[in-house]
Amino acid sequence: MQNVGWQPWTLNGGVAGLAGRGLRIEALQVKIVERGSDVPLAEGTYFISPAKNAARALKPASSAKGVRSVAATFADNLYERYYLRDEGNGMVSLQSVFSGLFLAKKNGAIVQLPDSSRATHRWQLSSWKGGYVLQNARDDKAVAFVGGKAALRAKGTRLVFTGTQLLPNGNYRLRNLQGNSWLNIGGMSYKLGDNAEVAALGDMRRQVFIFTNKGADNFEIKNAYSYQALDVMNGSSASGTNVRQWEFNNSAAQTWKAALSRKGGFTFTNKASGTVLTAGGSARAGNNVSANTAADARNQCWLLAPSGYAGNPAIPRAAAMIRDLSSKTNYAIAYDLTNHWLCVFQGSRGNWTMIKTWIISHGKASNPSPRGTFETRRRTPRSYGGSTIWYYTHFRGDNAFHSIKFKRDSMTAVNDGRLGKEISYGCVRMELPNAKFIYDLPLGTLVRGYK
Repeated sequence: MQNVGWQPWTLNGGVAGLAGRGLRIEALQVKIVERGSDVPLAEGTYFISPAKNAARALKPASSAKGVRSVAATFADNLYERYYLRDEGNGMVSLQSVFSGLFLAKKNGAIVQLPDSSRATHRWQLSSWKGGYVLQNARDDKAVAFVGGKAALRAKGTRLVFTGTQLLPNGNYRLRNLQGNSWLNIGGMSYKLGDNAEVAALGDMRRQVFIFTNKGADNFEIKNAYSYQALDVMNGSSASGTNVRQWEFNNSAAQTWKAALSRKGGFTFTNKASGTVLTAGGSARAGNNVSANTAADARNQCWLLAPSGYAGNPAIPRAAAMIRDLSSKTNYAIAYDLTNHWLCVFQGSRGNWTMIKTWIISHGKASNPSPRGTFETRRRTPRSYGGSTIWYYTHFRGDNAFHSIKFKRDSMTAVNDGRLGKEISYGCVRMELPNAKFIYDLPLGTLVRGYK
């Protein structure tokens, strides 16, 4: 830098400084920064809104490739979330959490397209007046909210990026990216160990799952009807281990880490095994679902579709039935003769928490199971007739909770395993592990039966 000697310090054309004295520049430290080399936000998930109207938010019009992005009324849901990635050289990409596609410029419009390194898919994010401006790398046109619509203009709208969690809690269907088929619980759909598979879009009881964030994007994933959790069998780390539904036990084998894939959709990595939820082969309907070594493959990517299916109606009904009742123990049992369902609660009057739930069979029309309020009174380990029945827990006369029917002295060879039916002589039947669970509860536990 050239030494310019003593110079006057001027401000708006007038001499300024200390009492109008000229000042000598003896040293000047300059930091040279490449234009656009810093991204002012950390990688993560954001809502994007105009600074002057936080009630609006950017979102894709649908999950389809090529559709325009729109300015919609903010609703704090999956559709409005974008994942911001630092792509280097001051550029970012923005991936829709809902569709898995990337914000891009096409024919002068803001659309969503599959991942690409082209300039149309890159954006420069700059701080401006307490907010941000988002300019496309292709021609520096900026995102603008104009008349309630999202567009590209020479002058952009000052934007607000609001950080949020990657995936909100809720009820979802899961569509595999490879085969356009949906995660489905096979078999009877409500039994312990029923298998996970992919199937054509169909029965919500088999295909809707409740996602609950346990922290750091680790989720428990329960079938909305059975309330059983998606589970890697025995927590095995072997690639190809089967995935099934199993009673929720808060274990690592039932904990799944969600991450957004650049291919589109989520991957779910099991905490116990480190393997990834995978639809077999081409992910055609009927193929098995297992936990496999991560391979950055399309059959390991799942798009989530929010569902309005509220789940098994027997669950909230049971909670309402026992809410204001007291038990001599810290447990309560509610069984529903309309929905053929049973729930076990822990807690106390006005503060019950459901801990177990499952399907049952009960009394036929000529010998109905009792309705009313009772308590467990005595236990019988087994009984014989034409079959062996295990783990009787009596609650009213000869009425009891017990297992399904097995061949004599067997706990594995089933003689009559029907559930969800009115078939007994007044007792309440269930699978063997469930009968054992009730058998082990303290006597005096509240029982509520209703239709």
